[in-house]
Order: sequence, then C-alpha cells, then structure tokens
Amino acid sequence: MRKLLRSFKRRKLSAKLHLYFGLLLSLPLLVICITGSLLAFQGEFGRVIYPKHFTNQSSEVVVPLDDIIASFEGERVVNRVFLPNKHRETIAVMYEGENNYYFYNSNSGEFQAKMHNLRGIFKEVMILHRTFFIPKIGYDIVGVITFVFWFFILLSGLWLFWPKKGHFKTKMFRVRKKAFSHTSHKVFGFAFLIPLLVLGITGNFFTYSDPYIKLFKWFGPEEKKEVSLPEPTPTSNDYDPSKAASLTTVWEWIKEQKKQIPASYSTAFMMRNVATGRPIFVSYENYDDTYGLPKRVRLTLEAQTGKIISENHPEQMSDLRKYTSTIVYLHMGKIGGFGLKLLWFLSGLMGAWFCISGIRIWMKKRVR
Repeated sequence: MRKLLRSFKRRKLSAKLHLYFGLLLSLPLLVICITGSLLAFQGEFGRVIYPKHFTNQSSEVVVPLDDIIASFEGERVVNRVFLPNKHRETIAVMYEGENNYYFYNSNSGEFQAKMHNLRGIFKEVMILHRTFFIPKIGYDIVGVITFVFWFFILLSGLWLFWPKKGHFKTKMFRVRKKAFSHTSHKVFGFAFLIPLLVLGITGNFFTYSDPYIKLFKWFGPEEKKEVSLPEPTPTSNDYDPSKAASLTTVWEWIKEQKKQIPASYSTAFMMRNVATGRPIFVSYENYDDTYGLPKRVRLTLEAQTGKIISENHPEQMSDLRKYTSTIVYLHMGKIGGFGLKLLWFLSGLMGAWFCISGIRIWMKKRVR
C-alpha cells in the first residue's frame, strides 16, 4: 500500500511538473523548435530563397577560378573571400570598409547580387533561436528554457507515459482521430523522446560549456595548452606595405595546402588590413564521405612573406576539443549526413506540435 501511495505521489508530482512547465514555456519552446527546424536545412532553403546568392546563374562564359580570384584585385581592397561550399555555388567577397557581401558566379566571375551577410534571413533566425533578440541575457534565458525542457518536461512526460509492468500493449501507441491531440502528444512524444533529449542536452552546451568541459575532463581527456603567437608588429625597418601579399599569392598558398586534404569542399581566407601587417587567416573544411566530424583547418600566414606562423590541424586536436566539437556539430546536424538533418527537422516540428497539442489538451480539460 505504501509503495502504491508513493508511486501515486511521484506520478502526481510529475504530472504537475509536466503541466506547469509545459504551459509556462510553451511559447518560447515553440519558437526554439520551429527556428531549429529551419536551421537544420538553412543551406537548402537558402538556395530556394536566394537563388542569385547561392546558385550560379546561367552564363556562357567559363573562366578558370584562378583568373576569377585575380580579378578581385582592383581599386577596392579585399577583406574576405568565401569560395563555394556544399550549399553555395557562388563566390562571396567582402571588401574593406563595406558591410555587404558580393556574390560572383564561380564559373564566369560575373557579379550576381549582394547581401549584408552570408545567410540572409537565416542569420536573424539563428539569433532568434539562440537569444530571442534579447541582448546580454538572451543566451542564459534560452539555456534555462532548454534545460527545463529536456530535464523536467521530457523526463516527466516519459514517467507519465511509461506503462506499468505487464501493461505494455500496442493499443497505447495508436493515434486516434477522435482524440488526436491527446494520442499524438503521447505517441509522438515517446517516439521522438531520444532525438529531443539529444538536441536539448547538446543545445545546452552553447550556454553552459564549462560544466560539459569539466565532465569530459573528469573522464580523462586533458586539453593541450595552445601557444598563442603574437601578431607581427610592423616597423619601418622590416615591413614594406607595398610588398604585402597579394590575393593571387594567397590563393597559390591555399592550393598548395589543399593538396594535403584534397577532399576539402569549403575554403575561406581573410586578408583584413594586410597592408598594416596584420596576418592572413586561411580556413577550410572537409568531410569524410559526408559523415563524421568535419575537419577544419586554420592557418595564420605572415602578411608579407606568407610564412605560416600558426596552424590548427585536426590531427593536432586534443581529445577534449574533439568531444566538444562533436557536441556542436551533432546539434547543428553536420554529423550523419542528410538522414540526421531530416531527423532534427522533424524533431523540431514535433516539439512545436507538442506545445500546441499540450495547450489543446489542457483547454479541453478545463472546459470539462
């Protein structure tokens, strides 16, 4: 009798936690889930919304990529260059003193369009997903909501749904038309429990990274201390701005580096204030057969000689950095290919439906 009473009290407590937290956080969770679904396929959606920015327009002229890169050196000074990646066929260029990205056809080099960022509206979607457009404390608010979602709402829902011993029947997993909100809330909640838990736990890393790092260190991996190299200070004796590395020279360096990782698909290099002696930053990524952890390589080159002054290579990455990078890429759907991205997209939609169906269930009970 005592065991039964204790079980009743625990289930009653779980029901209240599930109800009150669910109603209180339904609206912000709805926003987080929908924006997360959109971000899962932001590259594919971007090609549809911004065809001139992401997709090469028809052109009969085909110019070698080397000549296109060389053509950017003109009156305006190049700040950054982003070469085509898996979702964007165009070349994006930012010039010094401007806040717009210029998109060029990667086959002909012709100018197609310009935009204030590389993502367009999806940059605002990302900010909404992470901060609700609330400065300073937005990250913390989203972090708390995410933690309450997976730790209290999802787990309490599992406790309420999980049948007693000997009563695990298939009829519990049927979605009925007459009680669609109730049955779908229960069945789909159980079906998408693990994906939503993974998204919630990995999403909390963006706000509370320190506890995760301490947890990983407790299991053994130690972070390698990186030696920070100071930026070279230009002087009148050893630096000549007129001899600063040109864009085409940097491009030649990049091609040599890419020979080490021929499967790399995305390349970017930044030449911000090279004439003042500031180093050149080069980065590119590659996937192993489109699965697994992306390998991101970052190089820092001396502005005048092109000498490598620092390097961040996947083979040099510590175990701790691999674990934290895996969490980030797992949450963003960059691990597992199209299948995982589709699962994250559907999970976000289901999370939004749970908010709506939960409110409908509560309103019907109130009417009764």
